[in-house]
Amino acid sequence: MTTVVNPSWADSQQPLVGYFQVDDFVTVRGTVADKDTKAAIEGAEVKLLSGKVEDSGTTDADGAYSINVIQKDLAYDALVTAPAYLMYKESGVTLDGHDYQLSKNVTFTAGQMSTVILPVALDATEVAAAGKFYQPTAFNAETQSISYESVTTTEANKPYLFIPAVAEPFNFSTFDIAAAEAGTTTVDEASFVGTYGREHLVSDDVTTYFGFLASTGEYVRVGETKGAWCGQYHAYIAVPTDVVPTAARLTIILDGQEATGIVTIDNGQLTIDNSACCKIPKTNREFWVAKIQRNKERDIEEQHKLAAMGWHCITVW
Repeated sequence: MTTVVNPSWADSQQPLVGYFQVDDFVTVRGTVADKDTKAAIEGAEVKLLSGKVEDSGTTDADGAYSINVIQKDLAYDALVTAPAYLMYKESGVTLDGHDYQLSKNVTFTAGQMSTVILPVALDATEVAAAGKFYQPTAFNAETQSISYESVTTTEANKPYLFIPAVAEPFNFSTFDIAAAEAGTTTVDEASFVGTYGREHLVSDDVTTYFGFLASTGEYVRVGETKGAWCGQYHAYIAVPTDVVPTAARLTIILDGQEATGIVTIDNGQLTIDNSACCKIPKTNREFWVAKIQRNKERDIEEQHKLAAMGWHCITVW
């Protein structure tokens, strides 16, 4: 039984007390732990947000939380906070409970291309210390490529391609993303979409998503079945499916340089570029084209699964 007291009455009126019975609710349970040490985090706050609706709970000594949700048909975002830890945000959470792992920072590999979106702007000095930032300028559906140009300052809530100078260029735990709105940069038919939460992407017949794969320096197509997760403080590409019906990946062109790469997929056919050591056999060519293409697609699917578990993959061909 839940009792609600309504304090809004005139001086000449008696207080109004309303009662209502709550018989149908969902209890969301889970744990919060340190991503690196796996130790339970006590005192972490877990919030489920949907518009003006907010339900929350706090973890105990075992890192466990419990939240009673009455409006179970809403779409919720989860926001998890704990002192000295990076604020965690995830969209489209289910109400069957979830275990969260908090990090004290987002780390990169120095010199390895990635994507990033920040809730703060950086001046020229801060950009130079952090690394190199690039913003999209053009998308070419015919060549299946996206062009970027370097910038000397950045804007808040805007996604960038990023080559970090160090492994930890920012102290993400100091950023407040509770009310921040991640932005999108649109060039031609492509949208470069930033996300502050961990976002699940699934391509369909309307929109095709491309996630950035650091090990190859390309955007790779997200599948239509299991999909893939885009990590917090990162970005992905969204393109109408009828514009790129068969593209398996998008190559990246920086500051007008020529696109590089060994293998590209053009209209569903595998072709070899800039390689004297890798040739498609002339005998039974269709079999080998399909086999190699499926092998690469499977590798990408497995890399997405491993990335979701916190592993970094390097592919050697």
